[in-house]
Amino acid sequence: MVIRERLKNKTRVYPTVIVVILLGLIAAKPDGIIDFEKFGSKNLFVAWQEGVANCTTTLILKENRQFYLRSICFGYEMNWGNYSVSNDTIKLKFSFLLDGRARNYDFGVYKPYSHPKGKPIGEIRLYTSARDTLPYPLEVYKNELIKYP
Repeated sequence: MVIRERLKNKTRVYPTVIVVILLGLIAAKPDGIIDFEKFGSKNLFVAWQEGVANCTTTLILKENRQFYLRSICFGYEMNWGNYSVSNDTIKLKFSFLLDGRARNYDFGVYKPYSHPKGKPIGEIRLYTSARDTLPYPLEVYKNELIKYP
């Protein structure tokens, strides 16, 4: 209608220009204009796993002793807290659980691959308790936290 009216109706031109600019920004920057990762602390440890139906789980350990556990599967779920490292074990203490159904992992055990040929470089197995016999494995893609000889 704006083109048909040859830009004469100003009440339609302004909203149309604003919508076109916003759609252009969305197409050019789908992740957002501001990258908030730059303002946070450095990622020291990144583990990721893709499950069925393209469901993904990502564990990120930050330099400031905080971690984020993000799960995307028919919805978005983000949990976070603090962590501590002892040898090859990472103890997780959740500060925030999105809902009561969220998995509350107690600790994870890191195992590097003996001869990594690129990425992934290792695996971390997340356990809900010391009695847990079925850990949740994630492939490690970045490790600047746990050093091995």
